[in-house]
Amino acid sequence: FRGDRWWSALRNQGVITPILVDSSGRAILAPDPSTLDHPDLSKNPLVAKAIGASLALELTDFSWNGKRYLGAYADVGEGPKIVATAPADEIFRASMRLVNKSLLFGLLIVTLAFLLSSRVARSLTRPLSTLVEATKSVARGKFSSDLSVRSNDEVGELAVSFNSMASSLDALQKRFVESERHAAIG
Repeated sequence: FRGDRWWSALRNQGVITPILVDSSGRAILAPDPSTLDHPDLSKNPLVAKAIGASLALELTDFSWNGKRYLGAYADVGEGPKIVATAPADEIFRASMRLVNKSLLFGLLIVTLAFLLSSRVARSLTRPLSTLVEATKSVARGKFSSDLSVRSNDEVGELAVSFNSMASSLDALQKRFVESERHAAIG
């Protein structure tokens, strides 16, 4: 078994410390060579739990030398176990960074959604506002109002109908005025 590259990669990660221990709790392989100078780790609560456990895999938290750790162990065959530990505060700090980044990303998504929905809402309400103003103009007697139609949806169809109605009212008003003038002349 040659794990030099694997252990080197794990050592460079910094947070998690994996150690391969035998059935008595002695370190066989570790990313930090100084661990092998004092290989008896049986007093470590996680190692003690691992060598005495009937479970093949477990994740747990524990205290050792006044510090809180998160750890896991797993069988790697008959006897040896891999034990991995990480200081709980570093894990929680990393998880808080992830939560903060997630919140920031969520805020960015919500902001973009708001801006996009505002733009879509404006594109829907602007033609309706124009139609309302044209309706008020017709109500004041200005029948020559002409809305520009830019869409083929229901709002565009309504604008075309409005233009047709306004044009008909304008023509009707002009005929009425003309007939009144002819009646007055006599």
